Amino acid sequence: MATDHAVVVLAATNHPESLDTALTRAGRFDRKVELPVPDEQSRKDLFEYYMSKLTTAANFEEKSTALKMKLAEQKKAAEAKRNAPEAPQKRTELAKLQKQLTELEEAKEKKPNQDKLEGVLREQIAKLRTDLGDGEEVFEANLTPPTGEEVADAKALVPELAARTPGVTPASIATIANEAALVAADAGASFVTRRHVEDAIDNVLIGKKHRQRMSDHGLARTSYHEAGHCVAQWLLRSQTPVVKVSVIPRGRAGGFTQFRQQEALDPRTDQFLFDELVVLLGGRCAEKIFFGDLSTGASDDLTRAFEGAKSKVQYYGMSGEVGHIAVNPQNEQRGRAFSSVSEKLKGAIEDKGRAIVDRAYAECTELLEANRDKLEKVALALIEKKEITEKEIAEILGPKEEQPTPQAATAVFLASQAAAA
Repeated sequence: MATDHAVVVLAATNHPESLDTALTRAGRFDRKVELPVPDEQSRKDLFEYYMSKLTTAANFEEKSTALKMKLAEQKKAAEAKRNAPEAPQKRTELAKLQKQLTELEEAKEKKPNQDKLEGVLREQIAKLRTDLGDGEEVFEANLTPPTGEEVADAKALVPELAARTPGVTPASIATIANEAALVAADAGASFVTRRHVEDAIDNVLIGKKHRQRMSDHGLARTSYHEAGHCVAQWLLRSQTPVVKVSVIPRGRAGGFTQFRQQEALDPRTDQFLFDELVVLLGGRCAEKIFFGDLSTGASDDLTRAFEGAKSKVQYYGMSGEVGHIAVNPQNEQRGRAFSSVSEKLKGAIEDKGRAIVDRAYAECTELLEANRDKLEKVALALIEKKEITEKEIAEILGPKEEQPTPQAATAVFLASQAAAA
């Protein structure tokens, strides 16, 4: 390559914090572009793009017309092959080759290079069959048209999907659309529906359904466990609405409570993070309230709760005792001699994290005890139906109360100031 040719080097990583500083210093990679996860409008655009490639109730007429034309062309092409002027001659040749192949296969004594001869004959037979259109079955699609309600539901689906999937990457959205097509095809449906997309979201983000089933006792305990998460999430005003609760085993989970995530760039408040811990402990508290003992089902919840509590202290400075500091152990050098954090401070962070978890457990127990009847209704609905959606949850627990947005709170404050003046 000549010395006056420009060379552009591109690289990408999902873990920039792990890169060697020799790669990131000035003069190496001079332009650094961060690509955050898509916001709601971007997710809407992505879902519209990928869903447009599928056959849905919204585009069924357009897609079905194109498919009918394609099938008609295939039938016409196959018929033309069968009725071509040279077809009789090719059929005679095909019968001759088939006879030769049969004689070779049934011969008592093998001829030299017989396997090679048989292979050549099979290739010639396959080519003649293709030329004659033999064995080419034209696919007959299921073209049952959608109802008016299904068309309206399909048109409203994309904005709902975008609102439901904060934090989901473009690659995951493409995978969800592809999975929805597979789910619809497996069900023998003529177009992709809301149900197929919802199943695809669960398959991609949580895991495939298990063939394995729980015992009646296991189902009951799991139902009360997930009901505890659901009720805590629904009743705490700082938390987002619950989308679905399920006790159908998927992936490594015996059940799950799915709720709307916050946007990636939205700040999390001290109260929001604490209420997240309360929700994480909801399953364990519900088991203790209704069964009197504990199970192993909350191990992951406890791990996440303790890590979340320590994060409040060491990353975000949300602790009066430890102070307004932010400590990131990943930035420390290996070996105690190079550590920028004392063992005393590390111990204080762990002690405060444990205290926050204990306080969250106490508040969760109090919340669920006060709403014991609602929790039991949710659990019984899960035992009966195995899955319940946001609409069904609202019917049991009442409308979801949410905290006012900062804009709304500011508007109320300004209105009160104006009235006082």
